Amino acid sequence: MVGEQLAFVREKIDELIGAATLVNVSARIVLSRDAKDDHYLSLCREIEAEFLITGDKDLLDIPTSQLGKKGIKTRIVNPHRFLEEETPGVG
Repeated sequence: MVGEQLAFVREKIDELIGAATLVNVSARIVLSRDAKDDHYLSLCREIEAEFLITGDKDLLDIPTSQLGKKGIKTRIVNPHRFLEEETPGVG
């Protein structure tokens, strides 16, 4: 990771920590091949997350259409793709 990307990531982590809130999930989603991942999907739906940034193949392989059927509007992307798409001129 180059210096500019690292600075961006550190800034975003600081923002995330400052904005962190405890969330109680009201409905459990069952969708992933790995049942341990379903909690993350439930949380994404509960908070209407724009992105879920992960390297987990089970989550990354879930088709957007299946997410939509469960009411999840979240885009699941790996960290590299997130940096490419969300940091113009970086990546």
